Amino acid sequence: MGFPAVDRYQLIREYPPHALQLHTRSGDRVMLSLIMRSRKTDAQKKAFYAKCTENLKKHPGIDAYNVMITIAENNDIDWSSADGRASFFEA
Repeated sequence: MGFPAVDRYQLIREYPPHALQLHTRSGDRVMLSLIMRSRKTDAQKKAFYAKCTENLKKHPGIDAYNVMITIAENNDIDWSSADGRASFFEA
């Protein structure tokens, strides 16, 4: 979706199979939850979903049906990434 290469704030956690339940899906499953500023279009999000599932199918071989992606959007004022400042308002 055009994120800057240095814009990486990631939490990655692996769960045992019984701890990640996506309805009746079985096998390897992935759930991606993104929190981001509200600037992306519906078309950009749809392309992102397709690319993610395509990449996960190629490696490590996870079926697209077993991938769930959610996006929560917020505003510039909702970000403070350092020093207790509103990151997108204060230099």
